[in-house]
Amino acid sequence: MAKFKRVTEVDEDGESRLVTLELSGDSLYRICKAQMWEARVSVMAIVDVSVRRGGSAADTVTASTKHGTIEWTMKGGQDLVNAIEAAQG
Repeated sequence: MAKFKRVTEVDEDGESRLVTLELSGDSLYRICKAQMWEARVSVMAIVDVSVRRGGSAADTVTASTKHGTIEWTMKGGQDLVNAIEAAQG
């Protein structure tokens, strides 16, 4: 299981929240403890994932899914991309 903490997410609806991402098996769990919110995305529903270098230390990872686009701002964004691609096989 790969875990990524302190990730700022902008979801398909344009809502922004601080989440922890957990990649377990064939699912990516998006967990926000402050808002008591959780969502699951199947890695097979992710059509395209890319990373671009942002500010001083933050990367922006963009995932296009069958349900819309999700954007994560985090340190070490390439590690998330690699984990998703490995889970997709």
